[in-house]
Formats: sequence, structure tokens, C-alpha cells
Amino acid sequence: EPHIDNALASDVRYSALLYLEDHKPVVGGETLFLDAMAKDGVVTSGLAVEPVRGRLLVYTSGPENVHTGLDALSGTRTWLQAMFKVFENEDDDDVDDNLDTDVE
Repeated sequence: EPHIDNALASDVRYSALLYLEDHKPVVGGETLFLDAMAKDGVVTSGLAVEPVRGRLLVYTSGPENVHTGLDALSGTRTWLQAMFKVFENEDDDDVDDNLDTDVE
């Protein structure tokens, strides 16, 4: 299903996918970014990213990057996903309190 990564976690700003499986044994399995869809649901404009081993895909997590994973017709699409938050309050000492700055 087409989705936005920060729809459920609004503080997520960036998303990343690292493809772990080589595309050769996988047919299909692309990540499709949807730019435009017709009323009948057919994608009229977008970008399909092939799942090539070692490829790192990084994108903003908001409504500007609606996307979906296409089904693998054969083989298995394997990836590692990460989502990143941005701390906007520079006065937030909680971030600094968790850092060990002692160098030995």
C-alpha cells in the first residue's frame, strides 16, 4: 500500500533503506515513489528504485515522498530500514547528557 513514513510517527524526518539482496535473483521488488496517480489508481508519474545489494536509499519521510514496495515476482527482497528524528531545540540538554565526551 502507498504510504508516508511519518504518518504514524510525525517526528520522523528522514528514512533510509539499505538493500541486502542482489537484484539478479529478484524479479520486481522495486520501491516506487508516486508523483502522480490517475483517478483509477494507475501511477502516471513516479520513480522506481531497483533493490540492488548495497544500494542505500535515503529520503525525507513526509508527504512529498509517498511510496510503496512492489511485490517481488520471484526471489526475496531483503532490506534494512531506519528512520531518523531531528532534534530542533538547541537548548535540549537531554541529548548532551547522553553523550560521553571523556577521551582517554
